Amino acid sequence: MLRESERNPADHMRGSAFLVIFSTSFKQATKSKWLIMFTIVFFILAVHPPLLQLQYIGLLPPNYIAFYMGTLISNYFILMPLLALPLGSVSVVEDRESGALGYILSTRISRAYFLTARFAGLLAATSVIIALGFGIAALFTFQLTAGSIQLVYVTVAALFLNASMLGLSFLVSTLSRKRLTAHSMAILLWFIFTYASITLNLSNASPFLPGKAYAPLLPWIYLNPVVMARLVALMQMSSGLQDIGSAGLAVQYFYGANTINVLYEWMAVWVIVTMAAAYVIFRFQDIR
Repeated sequence: MLRESERNPADHMRGSAFLVIFSTSFKQATKSKWLIMFTIVFFILAVHPPLLQLQYIGLLPPNYIAFYMGTLISNYFILMPLLALPLGSVSVVEDRESGALGYILSTRISRAYFLTARFAGLLAATSVIIALGFGIAALFTFQLTAGSIQLVYVTVAALFLNASMLGLSFLVSTLSRKRLTAHSMAILLWFIFTYASITLNLSNASPFLPGKAYAPLLPWIYLNPVVMARLVALMQMSSGLQDIGSAGLAVQYFYGANTINVLYEWMAVWVIVTMAAAYVIFRFQDIR
């Protein structure tokens, strides 16, 4: 009886090429100076040395950081896109500029396989960094106290945000002809999402307004994965419910107990739509 690789040599070759591109993307991302720098900075933010010092000298309650840690870290979600956007935005255009893309696509691997393998490799690398960053912070500083367990919710929300930003960055990379253009566009998108997120966070829910009055906020929430991820994290922590603001009240009014699932679904839609658009654009591009 013939083995599977002998019966389907083309499929076997594509599978091997997929693994090569996946592993190469993963290794390149984990060795990136940008990723290493981001990991160090985000670990420092997660550990929060100033608050640790205040707690050590007795200016904060002993359990303050452990209880509020998830809420504190969720406030740094505006920095999270800086992990995926710069890396993903140059993932395709860099190969195009160097000529490697034309060589890779001259083999049997299809454009869809190439884009999927690139995305999967970068997603795995950035997700590992996020999970390790939160996990080490919890183990090293907080010894898995009750408050640090809340990092599970924050980590999952961060992973969804990372995936949605990575999908957007691939769309930018397929649209761009130059690496500098793609990188500049990534930073611009981060600025737009950050500005919109901060603006929504500035508004507080009013007890004098009915929930449906906040309905105009829904489109702005759906168009900003940073806001959705932050709300998902805050709504699963008792210390974070007071910080959800008008955006949180709006989605809670319309979706009730199903709010968190709806927000997760919308972030998944972001990944699907952006990657589908990237596939379509990449398929009809002239690679030179």
